Amino acid sequence: VLEFDADAPITPILLQRSDISSTLLLGFEDLDEAFHSWVLSQRQIMHDRLVADLEDRLAQRPGRTGPEAIQTARNAALALSNLDPTHEGACRELMLQHVRAGDIGSALKRYNRLWSLLENDFDMEPSDETKTLVALIKSGAETNRDDADISGTTENKWSPFGTPHLIIDAFSDTGVPDAQKFMARAFRHQFMSSLLKFREWQVLDGERSPDRQRAVLPTVPTYTVSGEAFQKENVLHVALSVRDMATDAILWSEESQANLETWPRTLKQLVQKLAVAINIHSAAARAGSKAGETTESSPVYDRWMQGRRLMHLWTPTSWSEAGEIFASVMQDQPDFAPVHSSLSFYSSLKRFVYPGFVQETELSTLALDHAKRSIELGPRDAKSYQASGWAHITVGEFERASLCFGTAETLNENDIGVAISSALGLAYCGETEEAMRRLEKFQDAGFTYQSLHWSCEAACRFICRDYSGTIWAAAKANEAAFYPQVWAAMAFAQLGNTRATRRETNMFISAARENWLGDVVPQPEDITRWFLSVQPFRKPADFFHMKHCLQQAGLEAR
Repeated sequence: VLEFDADAPITPILLQRSDISSTLLLGFEDLDEAFHSWVLSQRQIMHDRLVADLEDRLAQRPGRTGPEAIQTARNAALALSNLDPTHEGACRELMLQHVRAGDIGSALKRYNRLWSLLENDFDMEPSDETKTLVALIKSGAETNRDDADISGTTENKWSPFGTPHLIIDAFSDTGVPDAQKFMARAFRHQFMSSLLKFREWQVLDGERSPDRQRAVLPTVPTYTVSGEAFQKENVLHVALSVRDMATDAILWSEESQANLETWPRTLKQLVQKLAVAINIHSAAARAGSKAGETTESSPVYDRWMQGRRLMHLWTPTSWSEAGEIFASVMQDQPDFAPVHSSLSFYSSLKRFVYPGFVQETELSTLALDHAKRSIELGPRDAKSYQASGWAHITVGEFERASLCFGTAETLNENDIGVAISSALGLAYCGETEEAMRRLEKFQDAGFTYQSLHWSCEAACRFICRDYSGTIWAAAKANEAAFYPQVWAAMAFAQLGNTRATRRETNMFISAARENWLGDVVPQPEDITRWFLSVQPFRKPADFFHMKHCLQQAGLEAR
């Protein structure tokens, strides 16, 4: 079903069965908790792919006439309605086709069915667009198919969490030869699809319903993405820019080639750079507001973002503040999925942040509980599965952890934070070849790293026995999380550089003492014992290898 050609007739099974994606591996959900989560995400991925393909077909209808085009539109709308009975674009298309056939009663029945479903399932009414159409039908007015908006998108609901909106405007293609205009349109579509995988925003198609989408946005941070496609030296280029609608400030702009050879790499780079630009701007705006203070009355999303920013600082003080913020967010909005994944991270990784901390069983249980709830609330959020992977590592369930990290990559391969963290988790799970494959893929894609990412990569490369790569990544980490100095010290020791080993070891001891829990100044042996105790290796050989490397670096455990 997924592989049918875009120009071929719609697969009959989509016209005959409802919600086909829910039948994937039907009956096997209860085999295992982790497998259950994986099945749910795969069903959602299948559903999203089918909906996107059918919406594309429906969007091609305006301007096309003739029985064949009408039948294609009808089949696409019927298949969409079978997949999602609340899909308003499909409902409007079917209503119009009933009217064209003179069957007003069937058109009104479809509208009434849609109204009941939306009211019962979502406690909301159909969009103004659909209400206008039914009013025209009841009045007996002539309904022009090409004037009706069948954008195929469901009305965007207001988010109680204050989630930012990202509007993707139409891309200008003036000056692009007709033979290449389809590539510009395809690039925009894939660019928008890639952005949808970041669950931190609501992505809106500004090309299909610009007025309605902008009308609901003043209460939340809103950004517009504009693009211009043009030909330069016989190669298609795309120039993108992001603007904050509240201030008209341009946050980011870049030009890239969009030819077939560089297409995948260009998409990944642009999506990742755009995400970084928006997140940095949001963090700076919050930091500049009341010196970065977060109050109980602040929007949920703002407070969550402030907590995330504090976690990235990777100090005991910042983590304590972040934990308090997340707790207040969960108290106000217990169904906000990102706060559950953040609390799961907090519980799983606290032992890495607080030198001298002893992992508590209650924290591991809490990490699992929050991870499970995060997946239930956000089954398409890669961060939910990333957090679940680390939660399973803390209790020694490495196979389930690997499954979660794999699902996280499937859901969003463009989120560098998820990608690097998952690679490190896989290394602890003993899957070093897969971890290295991912690291090399990120480098080839040209992703932009932050200091925290380099620290994680240094740790990952050391576990994978890439000592030169460890030193290279640690040098870029700029003394951030995961104590890159100790990973570099062990790598230098393996390569026989005694002077560099001693330098990095002294820096590690100094940094650990600065953040040590308790009033007693720890000895190097105490710090080494703590560092070894928090390493969640699956394979005993990896643990003893690290212990040996620490000894070579002059760090003996007491």
